[in-house]
Amino acid sequence: MLAPKSVKVAVMQMMMSVVVLIAIFIPLIIFGLGFFIGVMIAVYVGEKPPLEAYEPYFEANISPSTEKTITAVRNDYQEQPEETIQTVSGK
Repeated sequence: MLAPKSVKVAVMQMMMSVVVLIAIFIPLIIFGLGFFIGVMIAVYVGEKPPLEAYEPYFEANISPSTEKTITAVRNDYQEQPEETIQTVSGK
């Protein structure tokens, strides 16, 4: 027994929508994998960041060089006169 024409049309439309979805997602998957592989290569090949950049966020006891850097940054900010510190509004 043959299927009615409307069932055949519905099946063809479903098959076409699957083909379109595959045609869209395969390039996206390839691009995403390429991007991920590129980032992983950059992380492993690239230079390690200085200890002062990440140590205060992950260590309870920080090294003397990190403490010195934090103190220097805080002192620079506190020593600026009020008129040289700009606000968001520009006043």
